[in-house]
Amino acid sequence: MACAGSPPPAQSGNTEAEDESSAVESVTQEPEEAVWKVELEVVMAADGTVDKTIMYEYDNQGNLLRIIESDDRDELLYLREFFYEDDNLIRQDMSDRYGLVSSTTYENNADGKPVRETKYDAEDEPLSVVTYRYRNGLVEES
Repeated sequence: MACAGSPPPAQSGNTEAEDESSAVESVTQEPEEAVWKVELEVVMAADGTVDKTIMYEYDNQGNLLRIIESDDRDELLYLREFFYEDDNLIRQDMSDRYGLVSSTTYENNADGKPVRETKYDAEDEPLSVVTYRYRNGLVEES
């Protein structure tokens, strides 16, 4: 599991089965709350109908705030929310339509690079811990 100072930007392209396609529409909107930019990905089924939509919301620094994945009836499948301190990712929460599924916290060094990543279940019990060490510009996971 790799982690950078902030999650990678949304990828356009087919992440589903080969018989599906996706289209990405980038929309810039007026600041509303902390959202500055929204990208919408529509994943189409082989028969041409909408399979699901994925919305990516960013702040004015380019930090990913939320990923909202909905089914073809616009019902929530997954919501991932990202929280930052001084532009460094410190927490990520994943929820489904029934509530919180998991949380991941990130501890960063003075350079803003992650040094520890801890994943918790919905009851706040630790599931896994990954530590990162930096040597000569390279990262090691343990």
